Amino acid sequence: MKKLLLCSIAAIAVCLLLLSFNKRNAPELSQADRDFMTKAAIANMAEIQAGQLALGQGISDTVKTFGQNMVTDHTTCLTELKAIADSMQVTLPSQPDNEHAMVLQTLMQKKGHDFDRAYLMAQLKGHQQAVALFKTEWNSTTNTRLKAFTAKYLPIIQMHLQMVQSAGGMQGMKGM
Repeated sequence: MKKLLLCSIAAIAVCLLLLSFNKRNAPELSQADRDFMTKAAIANMAEIQAGQLALGQGISDTVKTFGQNMVTDHTTCLTELKAIADSMQVTLPSQPDNEHAMVLQTLMQKKGHDFDRAYLMAQLKGHQQAVALFKTEWNSTTNTRLKAFTAKYLPIIQMHLQMVQSAGGMQGMKGM
């Protein structure tokens, strides 16, 4: 009985030691990494919803095509981000924040060419912010999964920015 008790205590001690060792050697997720995941999730959700609006309310083929690309690409990005967050026990928001919700609300009230212009301007601003967000995370994170995630999606977001700048020029919007 004494032997069983000693073996049990030794086994528990080894388990605690291993847990402690793994915790010290696993890179901690910084608050900046958590903030990045939250902001990236919000931006992706807003891009998906705005893209869906473009499909329904856009008048030009350029805006509709761009909207479809946003739905497709940002759904893929959000799905991958959710998997990373789940594996790191980070809870992501389930809907856009107030700032993005207000932009979406404004877009819902627009029709025709007014919608197209407002959508492209919102996309320009949103993708400029997203490029900055992903660059900052890529440069600062020590988490290998987030480093790989940002390295994968930053070029796609930069391509989106170039696309919206071109689309804005085609729509006769100066300064894009």
